[in-house]
Amino acid sequence: MEKINKYQTGVILLAVVLGLLLGNLAILERYASSFIVLLLMVMLYGLFLSINIGELKSAFFNLKFSVSSLVINFIWTPLFAYLLGYLFLDNELAI
Repeated sequence: MEKINKYQTGVILLAVVLGLLLGNLAILERYASSFIVLLLMVMLYGLFLSINIGELKSAFFNLKFSVSSLVINFIWTPLFAYLLGYLFLDNELAI
């Protein structure tokens, strides 16, 4: 598990570069939307392997962590996204 953590940044960077290069291929471009959910699940599975379940339970009882997580995810991020959309995508009717 230490090797995975040690090379995680490099693997993510390699995956991004590989995705950008392969995304330009016409055959993959056509079917890419079919693989998004599957590959996202594989990525999240690998990410969650490193989480200790015992520590996860104690994190929910940490009030400061829980409140800050809820505020960031459900108040700050939507407001920030709306502000960015308002500033840069004002002329887009669909948004």
